[in-house]
Amino acid sequence: MDDDNSEFAYLQMRGTIRQRWMEEPATEYGLQCPISQSNLKVDDLKDKHGFLVADEGLPYDTGELEETTEEHMGIKAPKSSEWRRVYRVKRDDSMKESEESKDYELALFEGHVSRGIIFIESVFRRPGIGAEAGPPCSQIAQAAYEATYPIDSLKHIIVADVINKPTENFIKSLYAKQDGIEWESEELFEWKYGTPEFKAILGTTIGTLAAYIVLGSFTRGTHHIARIMTTSHYSTLYMRFDIEPVPTDPDTTPEKPKSKNKKRRRDEKKESQAGEAEPSKKLKRT
Repeated sequence: MDDDNSEFAYLQMRGTIRQRWMEEPATEYGLQCPISQSNLKVDDLKDKHGFLVADEGLPYDTGELEETTEEHMGIKAPKSSEWRRVYRVKRDDSMKESEESKDYELALFEGHVSRGIIFIESVFRRPGIGAEAGPPCSQIAQAAYEATYPIDSLKHIIVADVINKPTENFIKSLYAKQDGIEWESEELFEWKYGTPEFKAILGTTIGTLAAYIVLGSFTRGTHHIARIMTTSHYSTLYMRFDIEPVPTDPDTTPEKPKSKNKKRRRDEKKESQAGEAEPSKKLKRT
């Protein structure tokens, strides 16, 4: 088995397990899941885990945030007043004098929440230090959402500007195997529930993060990730995970992935530079 097939098989196996964890009720003799529902609150992050919790007001500029949500991720953007900034960081004060702030960050979660949406811009957890880094990022995301909205209202997880290279490279390899779609097209692409590709994406680092948010937020067997959407925006990966109740009799017949064929609006600068390499464009950090 070559390396590509081996990686696909491994990720598909991981994703299949995560899908079963979400969809099968917890029973004594069923598939055991290490992820329990989370009761973490914002005050716990500050008082018990030493996190700095800041920037919980409105975003400084919702224009680009709303454009990304609606035009590139295919979700009707909430009202500007419904967005909240999220910034959670835990630092090692003994490294405070370091020239690079990342040298003393143990964990970081940055993004936004609005009704129905967790919008993740940046997640970081220093490897190899275990519990010292605090709760998992999935629990921090859930706590941030529940601080403003009831968890039953959560419908979408968006991960913007993905810099996790294993996830990005794997999805690029999937694009290369699909007919009628190119990575640079910026089309919103749907990976159909039940397909091998869908399961393999669930097995990636970012897919696992989304699955763990669902497992921490809802009783097992009640909600699952029903749809995965991806797009490239200025050659950077963006991902959307749709959360829905588990059907009583779910249709697990695999379907081929398909493109939404959504036309992208190009700004004048991009049109004038047709054929030239576009600079990497990131969301403004708030």
